[in-house]
Amino acid sequence: MSIPSMHMELDWMEPFERGTPEGVTFSDLKVLIGGCVVTEVEDRLAQTLRESVLVSAYPLARFLAENWWRLRWEPVPARAIPAWRLRHSLSAVGDGYSWPNLSFASDGEAIHVQLRPSGDSPTSPIRYVSELDDWISVVEFERSVDVFMEAVAGRLDAMGCSKNELADLLDALRAERSDAQLTRWRRLEAIAGYDADEAPESLIQSLLAEGESMGWDSLQELTAASREQVLRDLKSLRDALSSEGCRFRIADLERLREAVLSETGDSKFAPWMRASTAARITRQVLGLNGETVSNQRLSELFDMPKSQFEPGVPTNSPFTASSHPVDTSESRMVITKSFASGRRFAVCRLLGDRLFSNGQGAVISAATDASTARQKFQRAFAQELLCPFDALREMVDEDAPSEDDIETAAEHFQVSPLLVRTTLVNRHLLPRDALDAGYT
Repeated sequence: MSIPSMHMELDWMEPFERGTPEGVTFSDLKVLIGGCVVTEVEDRLAQTLRESVLVSAYPLARFLAENWWRLRWEPVPARAIPAWRLRHSLSAVGDGYSWPNLSFASDGEAIHVQLRPSGDSPTSPIRYVSELDDWISVVEFERSVDVFMEAVAGRLDAMGCSKNELADLLDALRAERSDAQLTRWRRLEAIAGYDADEAPESLIQSLLAEGESMGWDSLQELTAASREQVLRDLKSLRDALSSEGCRFRIADLERLREAVLSETGDSKFAPWMRASTAARITRQVLGLNGETVSNQRLSELFDMPKSQFEPGVPTNSPFTASSHPVDTSESRMVITKSFASGRRFAVCRLLGDRLFSNGQGAVISAATDASTARQKFQRAFAQELLCPFDALREMVDEDAPSEDDIETAAEHFQVSPLLVRTTLVNRHLLPRDALDAGYT
C-alpha cells in the first residue's frame, strides 16, 4: 500500500460578492493525491484540459468540518447506502458548484481514496477526468484537511467575515479533538454511522460503559460491524458465548506473539502485508512449512475437539467470536459457519486477531464483515495460514490458472475455491473480474 501525499492548493480570486463567506473565498482550487490531479477537468467551453477549478472554498471547508469525524473514522458499511456517500463524497458538497466524485473511507489506520470521472452531462461546462484508487495515511489526511480548513478560515478573517458557520464548526472541532472524553464520544458516533450529536445519547453512554469493561478496541470493532444495532448484537454474542461457546486454549499463543510482534504493529505497511508475514512466521513456528493445516493440527493448536473444524450446526451468534476473560483462563468460542472450510477459516481469523491485538483491547475477538484494518488483518492472516501462496503457486498454472487448478488447490488445502481464487486475484495471477459470479 503506497502512502501518497495529499495537497489542496488555493489561489484566491477577486471576490464575486464582498461580505459573504462564499464570495470572499472564491478561488482557483487544485487537489493532488500522490501523482494524481483530482481536479483535472475537461473545459468544454474553452476546449482544453486544466488542473484546477474555479469554486468557492467555503462550502468545501464547511463540508469537511461538518463530516470530519465520519471521514476520519467511519468505514464503508457492509451494505453501502446513499446516505453514507452524502457524508463521504465531495460530489455531495453542492452549493451550485461541480465537485469531483472523490470519496474517503477509513479503516482506522488509513483512508481509502476513490476517484471516478464525471458522467457525461451535456449541461455541465466541465467534466472531471481523473481516476484513482489508493490509500493515504490518517496523519496525512488530518494534516491536509486541517491546513485547508484553517486557510479558508484565515481568508474569512482577513476579508472581515470572521462570524460564520465554519468558524463555529472549527471551534467545536478543536475542542472535541483536544478532549479525550469528547473524542471518544465523537469517534463512537462516527463508527456507528451517526453525525455529531445525532446518535441517541443512551446508545453512546452505554457504549462508553461497555468500553470500560470490554476494551475500546473490541468495542470499536463490534460497532463498526453492527452500527446502530451494536448493543443488541453484543448481548446476543455474550449469550451465545455463555450458552453455546466451546472452551479452547491456544497452546502456543505467547510464543507466536513474541515471534510476530515486530510484524503486526507497524501501520506504515498495509494490514494484508503484515498479516501475510505474520502467517508465514506462524507456519514456521508451528513447523508447517508448505503443508496443509489439517483439522487434527487445528484441534491441537486450539485445544478444541476436532469436530469443531468439521461440518456443524452454526451457533446463534451474530459473529464468529471468542471471549478472553482477564480473571480466568477459560476462553470460549462460537462459530457461525456450517461448512468445514468456513469454520476452519473463521477460527484462524480469531487466531490472527489475537496476534494483531497482542493481548491488548481484546476481551472479545470477533470476525465480522467490517472494513477495518483489524478485520483485514484477520482475513489475510487466515488466508495465508491455510493456503500459503508459495505452495499454492506451485499447484497452478501461473500464466493462466484454470478452474480445475482452483478446485484441486481448494481440496488440497481444505479451503473454499473462493479463498483460492481471491488469493490468486490479490497476487495478480487472475484478473479482478475473476471474483465476479459469472466468471468462467
